[in-house]
Amino acid sequence: MNQEISFRVDGRPPAKNGAPSIFAARHTHTPRVVALLGAARREAQRRGFQGFGSTPIGLELRVACGRDAERSDATNYLGGVGDVLENKARRRNLDHLGDLAAFDLYADDGQIEEVRFRWEPNERLSYAVRLWALELPRARLKAEGFVGWVSFKQMRNQDRVPRTAGIYVIARSLAGDPKFLKANPGGRFEGKKPTVSEDELRAKWVAGAEVVFIGRADDLRRRLWQFADSGAGNPVEHGGGRLIWQLAESKSLLVAWKETPGDPPMRAEAALKADFRDAYGRPPFANAPHELDA
Repeated sequence: MNQEISFRVDGRPPAKNGAPSIFAARHTHTPRVVALLGAARREAQRRGFQGFGSTPIGLELRVACGRDAERSDATNYLGGVGDVLENKARRRNLDHLGDLAAFDLYADDGQIEEVRFRWEPNERLSYAVRLWALELPRARLKAEGFVGWVSFKQMRNQDRVPRTAGIYVIARSLAGDPKFLKANPGGRFEGKKPTVSEDELRAKWVAGAEVVFIGRADDLRRRLWQFADSGAGNPVEHGGGRLIWQLAESKSLLVAWKETPGDPPMRAEAALKADFRDAYGRPPFANAPHELDA
C-alpha cells in the first residue's frame, strides 16, 4: 500500500557537518533535532503511520531561510534530516532526547534512493519534510532495463524507440499534488471527448507514485508515436492512458520503454501492473481499474 508522510517544522533543519555528531548532548543543533523528531512523531501519531521499515524511500526537503551566517548548505541539511529520522538503536548516549530517541520513520538512511531539495521564500523560518515509499522507483525500473526517460517531445526528436515488442511507462518528473486542466487537449477516442471531471481525476490519482501509466505494444515506436499524437489532439485508435493529457504537467512527463524479447508484452505488462498494485493497492492513475486483471 502506498506510504507517504509530510510535515513542517519551525526553525532550521539540523545540519550534518562532521564532528561532533548532531546527536551529542550539548551540540548546538540539539534543539533542532528535538524539534524535527517531535514534529515527525506528532504527524505519525495523528495519522497512525507506522513507518517505512526497510522499504526504499524518497526524501524531499524544502527550506525557508535567508542567506545569513547560520545558513548551511543543502547537502548538510539533507544529511542531518536523514540521520535524525532513521532508527537510532546503534547510537549511544541519547538520554538527552528522552523518549524521542526511540522514534524513527525508517531503518537506515541508506534506504533513501531519491532526494529533492528546494529553497523557499523566507516568509517564515521553517522547513517542510516529505517522505514517500519507492516500491516502484525509477531506479528499479532502470535496473530492470527500462530506457529513455525523456519527454514525448524529446522522444520524437531523438527517434530512438525501437520497432519491437515491449512495455512502457509514463512517469512524473515533478513532485507534490498534481494540477488538472479543465479540458483534456488529447484526441477523441471512438468519437468521445477525453475530458473528465476533476473529481474523477482526483479519485483516480495515486499519491506518491511516480508512474502514472503502464502500457504494452507489439511495436513500441508506433504505439508511442500514436500516444504522442493523441496529446496533440489527433484522433486515437487506443484510449489507454488518455487521462495523462489532462495533467497540467503533461509536457514534463517522462517516457521509458523496455523491449521484451521472448516474453509476450501482455505478460510483462501484467507483471508490472501487479507490482504496482502490490505497492499502492490500485492501478496507475491513467490505467483503468479492470486492467489490473489483464
